[in-house]
Amino acid sequence: MTKITYFEDGDEISVDITGHAGYAKKDMDIVCSAISMLACTLLNYLSIDSDEFNYIQQEGHVWANAKGTNVPTAFHVIMTGYHLLEDNYPEHIEVARGCCMQRSP
Repeated sequence: MTKITYFEDGDEISVDITGHAGYAKKDMDIVCSAISMLACTLLNYLSIDSDEFNYIQQEGHVWANAKGTNVPTAFHVIMTGYHLLEDNYPEHIEVARGCCMQRSP
């Protein structure tokens, strides 16, 4: 299962994505592919249009923290995608709001 934990405070966001969806075999997993594509889209956008941006990207783990005027809108769009995946594949993805701003993994 992939777990996505996020927190938002004004124009600053933090997101931690861990695990593998486990929907299908490696390289055939459509849920994992969708999760990864949304993560890559978010990281790419934040690298272009944020005032502060830090991230870690490893096999099975993505963490990002960003701050800026346009960050919340981009974040909400991506989170909409994650919530849609969670609604359709609840055994493979879990999305939860964290308890505090996470500035480092």
